[in-house]
Amino acid sequence: MIGGAIDNMKTFEQFVNENYKPVQDETCGIEDNQVFRTGDIINYAEKNYEIRDVKVSDIIKFSSLSKENIDDMYLISVHAGGGIDDLIKKYGRKATVKNLNDDEKKRVIDLEIEKCMKTSLDYPVIVVTDKNGKYKGLLDGNHRLVKAEKLGKDTIKAYVLPYDELVKNLENIKMKTFEQFVNTANNKTIKDFSYVIEFFKNFYPDKNISNIPVYVISEDEWSDGKARQTENDRKGGIRIHENQIDKDEEIGWLIHEVGHVLDLRGERKPYLVSKEEFDGYPNEDDEQTPMWYQFHYLINKGLSEDQVIDLEKRDYSDCKGGNVLWNDYKDKFFRRYYQEIKKKI
Repeated sequence: MIGGAIDNMKTFEQFVNENYKPVQDETCGIEDNQVFRTGDIINYAEKNYEIRDVKVSDIIKFSSLSKENIDDMYLISVHAGGGIDDLIKKYGRKATVKNLNDDEKKRVIDLEIEKCMKTSLDYPVIVVTDKNGKYKGLLDGNHRLVKAEKLGKDTIKAYVLPYDELVKNLENIKMKTFEQFVNTANNKTIKDFSYVIEFFKNFYPDKNISNIPVYVISEDEWSDGKARQTENDRKGGIRIHENQIDKDEEIGWLIHEVGHVLDLRGERKPYLVSKEEFDGYPNEDDEQTPMWYQFHYLINKGLSEDQVIDLEKRDYSDCKGGNVLWNDYKDKFFRRYYQEIKKKI
């Protein structure tokens, strides 16, 4: 009402600052298995670093709307602001911009730019550098960076942090040590993981598995292939599908994964069943250590030969594509392996 007082009136600057300040409990990261709370990064930057001006042209390539990244932008990230329900329905939640036709792509980009232009450049972006001091990525401020570029700004306010420093000083919420993973669980199956730690303490006291990193992988990441492990990955830790930790069943599969880590860190158990007798998967070099620990564990848990075979058969059916991967060869091999390792216990 003209001439009257409006109790909840805000200046435009107040409105922008209150509505577009970075959300403290969001998460961010530039590597698959390193994710930090945005709020932790902001607080660390404010406490330890000064704001400086960074050339927009030097870091714009890290923006989601850059030529390098635009095709990989997920529709669901744009959808957070609403407006593309039909595209989500048409292509699915896991679709990216590269799935769209030219008109749809323009529509999504326009919507994203509209979001960018509502942000405030008063708040610095957060850029990280590699070991050589070169820009490595953008942890926070994607929309602000795009806005600065669209407005023709030469520079943008930024905190510039060494990435390794964040890894060293901040909690990686994607990763827990094995012991932390167990102690923070409220799921019966995970609580049973404490038996895994005790198993190694009792039978293999020289093997400290408590500090082996555990990464819980979401369904989206698993589907994207981010859970696939190279040898270097496996040396660094274990990846577990988020649905696995809800299963109320024997957890020999986890011992098996611990075995892979130990194997790639330099320990390899000998063959118990000769290659002449069983030549082919799983009687291969890199499966000997995992099977050794897994079967030792299951036998010490009191499982009979038939119970172990049932577990193996279920694992192959549930996790590896169906019963077609279970056959007489595997049945005979695992029974033979069970009998051989029982002699060693």
